[in-house]
Amino acid sequence: MTHVISGIDHAELTARAAEPPEEITTSPEVRRERRIFYAVSALGLVALGAAALVLLRRRLGARVWWIRVGVCAPVLVLSALVNWDLLAVFCVVAALEAWERARPGWAGTWIGLGTAAKLYPVLLPPAVVVLALRQRRPGRAVLAVVTATATWVAVNAPSYLLHPDCWREFWALNSDRVADFGSLWMAARMLGHGVGPDRINLVYAAVMVVACLVVLVVGLRARVAPNLAALALVLVTVFLVANKVYSPQYTLWLLPLVVLATRRVWLVALWALAELVYFVEIWFFIAGFTTPDDGVDKVYVLAIVVRVAAQLLVCAVVVRDAMARREAAPTVGVPVSP
Repeated sequence: MTHVISGIDHAELTARAAEPPEEITTSPEVRRERRIFYAVSALGLVALGAAALVLLRRRLGARVWWIRVGVCAPVLVLSALVNWDLLAVFCVVAALEAWERARPGWAGTWIGLGTAAKLYPVLLPPAVVVLALRQRRPGRAVLAVVTATATWVAVNAPSYLLHPDCWREFWALNSDRVADFGSLWMAARMLGHGVGPDRINLVYAAVMVVACLVVLVVGLRARVAPNLAALALVLVTVFLVANKVYSPQYTLWLLPLVVLATRRVWLVALWALAELVYFVEIWFFIAGFTTPDDGVDKVYVLAIVVRVAAQLLVCAVVVRDAMARREAAPTVGVPVSP
């Protein structure tokens, strides 16, 4: 779309390929294209964010929806255009909507599209399987998983067939990556307790297995069936907390899940406040505003801990409420008949 708006044809792109990269990036034309690209991207992401809000509105009452939009608006506004995460967030919200409407095939399709955009929607199928087992309707889970897999393969196939090495780069990068911004692993490294990527991968895998077992127990043992958002919240939170990197825009992954998984406005507000604290501090840290001349930036380490603690608190309350039957019915949507 940027090339269409800019009037760039294939011949010009081919000619640029032969030029040194430094000349291309400093070209006035390319700088103009960057601004157009940002505008095109922003409009697309804003449209996806608005569509996700419309779907969330269907799951919540008018009063509750407005309160939570007000509480979470700063988180959404600050993080919306950091990266392309809203693309996957919309797919997840659409998948939740389809599942609540007893359309597992469409839920799987949206999960597959979301996973192709950002990896984290792949955490929804385990929650789907648990709920289907509870409802004694395994066919729903099979349909959702099959359509999700088929959609993901269809979207990835052209890239893999045309550029297999480039396609594999994502997986290689995440496997070999060291502890990075926002993660507890980076906080530990800053405090002098660094851990290598191989050990992090091992611990990460073990933690995710435990998280899946927790979701299995909660999903099957809770007296009132939890909704898909609640189980997904547990998995996504653990995925983020144990990850090697925790970018500020990843808060968007949790936003719809937090809104749908609990009715406690104070809990949503506490989570949103912790996210805002971290968002401000990560840029202060990068700019060196809070970094001392020597020693560790303890303010940044504290911001990481506060962010993670708030998220774990949300998960703990959601799990406790599900097991203690605090709510008389699923928190969102129309209960799906078993």
